[in-house]
Amino acid sequence: MRERSALAGQRAGEAAAAHRHSDRLLALLARHVPGVIWTADRELCFTASLGRALTELGLGAGEVVGRSLYDYFGTTDPDFPPIAAHRRALAGDSQTFEWIWKERQFEVYLEPLRETSGEVSGVLGLAVDVTERVRAESERLASEQRYRSLFENAHDVVFMLDLAGNFLAVNRAAERVSGYRRQELLGMNITQLLDSGAARYVSERIQRALGGETHAEFELPIRARDGRQVYLEVSARLEFTEGLPSAIQGIARDVTERKRLEEQLREAQKTEAIGALAAGVAHELNNVLTAILGYTDLLRKGAGKGDLVGEAAEVIHKAAERARQIALGLLGLARRGKARDTAVDLHALLREITALLGPSLSRNITLLEHYDAPAAVTRGDCTQLHQALLNLALNALEAMPQGGTLMLRTELVTVTAETYRDLGVAAPGPYVKVSITDTGRGIAPEHLPHLFEPFFTTKAQSSGLGLAVVHGVVKNHGGAVRVLSRPGQGSTFEVYLPLVENAAPSRSRLAEPGPAGAGAVLVVDDDAAVALAAVRLLERLGYEAVFLTDGAQALEVLRQEPEAFRLVVADMVMPGMSGEEFLRGLKAFAPDLPVIMATGYAGEGAGERVREAGAAGYLAKPYTLDQLREAVRQALGE
Repeated sequence: MRERSALAGQRAGEAAAAHRHSDRLLALLARHVPGVIWTADRELCFTASLGRALTELGLGAGEVVGRSLYDYFGTTDPDFPPIAAHRRALAGDSQTFEWIWKERQFEVYLEPLRETSGEVSGVLGLAVDVTERVRAESERLASEQRYRSLFENAHDVVFMLDLAGNFLAVNRAAERVSGYRRQELLGMNITQLLDSGAARYVSERIQRALGGETHAEFELPIRARDGRQVYLEVSARLEFTEGLPSAIQGIARDVTERKRLEEQLREAQKTEAIGALAAGVAHELNNVLTAILGYTDLLRKGAGKGDLVGEAAEVIHKAAERARQIALGLLGLARRGKARDTAVDLHALLREITALLGPSLSRNITLLEHYDAPAAVTRGDCTQLHQALLNLALNALEAMPQGGTLMLRTELVTVTAETYRDLGVAAPGPYVKVSITDTGRGIAPEHLPHLFEPFFTTKAQSSGLGLAVVHGVVKNHGGAVRVLSRPGQGSTFEVYLPLVENAAPSRSRLAEPGPAGAGAVLVVDDDAAVALAAVRLLERLGYEAVFLTDGAQALEVLRQEPEAFRLVVADMVMPGMSGEEFLRGLKAFAPDLPVIMATGYAGEGAGERVREAGAAGYLAKPYTLDQLREAVRQALGE
């Protein structure tokens, strides 16, 4: 009996200890579980409440015991969601729902409380506070949405490739740049957008990435769906999953327009360098030709009929004239030869060209003229514009060896501020468009981008300067040249030149023989041969002429005897003292002494500059006896 009693006591102690342990666990759970645990009876009155989240609701443990759910929620509605859920639990159904209360969000679980008989006597409730988790999830979704928006709306291409180069993701910019739809790209490998060389390069970069180069920046040309070549500036890096390479993520910027502008700049710099060389050569050549043409003029005019000297002078004169045209072409190529700046009637110029071409046109060539522009006056160098348009007309005839139609047309067009840069003219505004069209063999597409490059030619007997000179002359006049051509369908060269409104074109007066000149003329030129040729030409015209090769010395002579000379002919480009410095120095003490400035090349608008500085005239070297006579007449007012 004592043993049984001891065993019963032991068991009772163990049960009490287990109950105390259970109470401690329940208290621990209530303190640390982020929620509320409660019970309610069949009348929906609270019979217990505990849990850490009670404090978030402003309650203490057991504070609501004895209150009904209706009273706590402040409602009499039996269909109020928490009350309705409790009623369903009392009916024997477990309930789960989400509920926001007192600015906190809970996941609520309700279970029927059953007696040993199975009868439901109340409800056991658990509400887990998920406010922070929901907030974090919401922020994560918002962050993902921001990333997605950034991904989709980025101006640059954003892409992801697998390690074989297959597209895993692309944004809308990829569609715009490549011309392919997103779904098409997602079924493609990047090498399908590349030529063989670029494809090998990309494959090599992927292998280098797998070998440890986790970031790379490079330029990549791709071929768009419509055949365009698009240049991309790519920045890519390797993505890792659980420490292993898994994908390649990158950003690509379309730099095609930048590449085009860089190429234009390189071409401009190349042309500028060639132009500087051409200008220097032309200047020296013109100086030499001044002496040659001057003396051949004297020989031709002094030789008798059938005289061998006269015949030789004529041959030399023609060769020198040809050399002068070459020098003029070089200055046009340099875009620096527009020394004259007068109003030029393009209709009159074109009629001169057709009159010049007329005798040489074969019977199988039809010449059409459509001068649709009501006025076609521009400003510039009439000689250079004549040369450029004549060159285009001659090229058109050469393109029609079997015959065809040559058409010259003028139109007035307005170039807008949005399009003038693309066209290549100097500024927006009204322009005269001169179109020279042939029905000849046309131009191969691969040649079109190179037509105006110096020394580019498809002809066996050509220097390759013709179209380069045309381009230089037109650009120097603030205009542009555009070519439209297809093989077998002829070509049209469109020349755009700025329209000058309400301007009367100047007409050159041919020099006519007149009475012999009188008085002394001083020639100032650092090249003695050129200076002596000028002296001989002036003597031929009846003047007494002497020359000096030093500008400073000439100023000193003139300062001592300013009335000893009626006229001064000075070179614009001299070492030590330039012609313009000489002119300013002379005008300081002899403002009424007329000066003619002469040069083989002095840059655009040189004639206007020296006249503004006080010169009485301007001579472009090489000049003939008749041109010198006319310049002297005008300077002296004779």
